[in-house]
Amino acid sequence: MRLHHTSEELKEQMELRLGTLQRAQHAEHQVQDLKRHLQSLETELLRADMHRDGLRHSKKQCEEFLEQLTVMMKVDRIDPDLGFEMKLKLVQSRAEQLVRQEAAALSESKRQRYGLQQKVKSQKDQLERKELHIQLLKKKVSDPEEEKSNCAGF
Repeated sequence: MRLHHTSEELKEQMELRLGTLQRAQHAEHQVQDLKRHLQSLETELLRADMHRDGLRHSKKQCEEFLEQLTVMMKVDRIDPDLGFEMKLKLVQSRAEQLVRQEAAALSESKRQRYGLQQKVKSQKDQLERKELHIQLLKKKVSDPEEEKSNCAGF
């Protein structure tokens, strides 16, 4: 009986040991899975940091460009506390104003050019009339001289 009892205890301890080993192996697999997951998350975090840095750089470039644009477009009174969107709207409004002014100036330029073309045409016509008049006067002057020379020759 004692042998049977010892045998049962040994069997129980073997089962406990086997269960413990299985739990240990399962825990080890979980640890490995968690390490891979942690590494994946760290990589993703690094990528996100790099992307954020790229976005910050792009934002800085956009803000510098917007600042240069406001100077070139002579947009004066921009409050530095204004947000990026408001600054963009202000620059857009100024651009629209400049386009309207340019269109008006272009229209005026075309009107003036047309007026000058008409004036040039008028001056050319007047010049042609005067040249024709001069030719007629020269012919008148030369005709009597030719008649005199023809008459003197007879």
